[in-house]
Amino acid sequence: MNTTMKTFYLLLIFNLSVYPLEKEARNEVCKIIMQVQEYATAMEVAKDYIKRFPKEINGYICQDAACNSSGECKNSAENRALVLEIWHKYHKPKLIEKGAPLGVMHWPRKVLETKNWYIVAAEYYERDQFPGDSTTTSFPYRYVARSKGKRPKERTFELEHMKGQFESYTLVEAAKKTYIPIKDYETRQPDIFEVQNDLAKFLEGN
Repeated sequence: MNTTMKTFYLLLIFNLSVYPLEKEARNEVCKIIMQVQEYATAMEVAKDYIKRFPKEINGYICQDAACNSSGECKNSAENRALVLEIWHKYHKPKLIEKGAPLGVMHWPRKVLETKNWYIVAAEYYERDQFPGDSTTTSFPYRYVARSKGKRPKERTFELEHMKGQFESYTLVEAAKKTYIPIKDYETRQPDIFEVQNDLAKFLEGN
């Protein structure tokens, strides 16, 4: 299994910690992780998984991320809608009962590999709103970049949305107790993958 595929399936394992599965479903996920060698196969396995476990969100996440990561996805919007439908119908009510913080939860949508980095684009299921004196801030997208090499380092980025007298969207890096602006999109909300590509150019240029 190549490095990108290993990274992709680590995302699926990560989601298992958020959405615990029944034993039979977990065994199916383990088969996916061990056997799949390419994104096209991953999508087919995900579809079969969804047929067997239609209420489990991990299959839909796998389908969405594999399709987007393949670079030839024609159903990205449809796959995204299915993830959100399953989230709201089956998972959100249970998480509310547990008192879980919904605003911090997100799902991986695409793995992008560059010369020196692996960049994961993720979308929040729901946005937390952070009111300020004159503006409200929220974060629709999150990005985790992991460098290649023997001593990999990890950096986290967010798309910051500020709304008040003026509105703006800015790609920022989450540093210690602050956010460092990277790219300004002014009043336009960019596509999640557009931002991922801009982040890739930034990382390879710095």
